[in-house]
Amino acid sequence: MEPDRARIESVKQTRGTLPGALTGDIPPGQGSFEFMHTGELTVANPDAPAPVWKYVIASILDAFMVFFAGGYAIGWLTGNLTEEGFNLSGRPAIALIVLIIGYFFILNRYFGGTIWRRIFGIPGRRA
Repeated sequence: MEPDRARIESVKQTRGTLPGALTGDIPPGQGSFEFMHTGELTVANPDAPAPVWKYVIASILDAFMVFFAGGYAIGWLTGNLTEEGFNLSGRPAIALIVLIIGYFFILNRYFGGTIWRRIFGIPGRRA
């Protein structure tokens, strides 16, 4: 479908008066949006940083998930399960701390993000 030529020209004429994020005055990679000559807003720049709330929620969910799943697994392996869940002290507790740190380090460093970062669509680091 061919776009309306008059509409394209109207958008081109008003291009200088639109906010910077829509005119392309913000360089790519700085969270800008692309504004097509047809006047339609396209998908946000994939290099744009995710909102802070997504990082916070993803980190909290990752920490709870690894704490409870890892704690239960270590408790089961070491015989430290209780009626309420698990009770770790000494070496099993240290193993859980190492597991949590390792989870964040390894998944962020080598796999492009943790499980909840991927669910929230937070881009991973690019080497």
